[in-house]
Amino acid sequence: MSDLDWRKLVENNQRLVWYYAKRYKSRDPAIDLEEFAQIGMVGLIKAAETYDEKKGNTFATYASRCILNELNMAYRSIKKRSDDCVSIQEYILGTEETLMIQDCIADENVNIEREIFNQITIEEALNIIINLKSDIRTILLLYFEGKTQKEIAERLGISQSYVSRIIKKNVHRLQLQVQFSQRQKEKEYKLKKKGARYLLTDGARQHEASSFEEIVQILDEWDN
Repeated sequence: MSDLDWRKLVENNQRLVWYYAKRYKSRDPAIDLEEFAQIGMVGLIKAAETYDEKKGNTFATYASRCILNELNMAYRSIKKRSDDCVSIQEYILGTEETLMIQDCIADENVNIEREIFNQITIEEALNIIINLKSDIRTILLLYFEGKTQKEIAERLGISQSYVSRIIKKNVHRLQLQVQFSQRQKEKEYKLKKKGARYLLTDGARQHEASSFEEIVQILDEWDN
């Protein structure tokens, strides 16, 4: 399967992730829909990586199983660790504001690559990994799952030194891309803030905005 085909499978089937995430949300209102959808996306990407059409299943059927497997494991873990009805956000996020890679990997000796992963959100990682070559993508996904370099090498039938090179090279690339993305968001925010001031001072639109947040919303509408 080419990288383009892999990407299309993921992009064209994201609706499955939201469908099943919403089903869990309807079952348990305490669930954070956005965070649960991120967990489902992990399942969808795993499905795209391992799908074999020769086995007779459609991709949608296979992907549904992978997505549900990820969601079921997350949901069971939540219930197991809670005597009461603890929200998924409280369990998954803890004291953090966003789900971090460190919450999804197994414990092992701390190293530079792991520490970098700990600063990258799942959403940021998936947005970047989806554009990588298939073999590199597979190695990084397994690393995200908590597999050691030795386990990855044995599973894929490649040398551990090669796995190590791929991880070191791409983890630092991930870090740089995330930093660049964050700077871009900061620039966009400053531009919106500047535009908001223009609205306030020159009345660029015939709209009475009662707060800065409302003006930013107007600017968002312009973008769309």
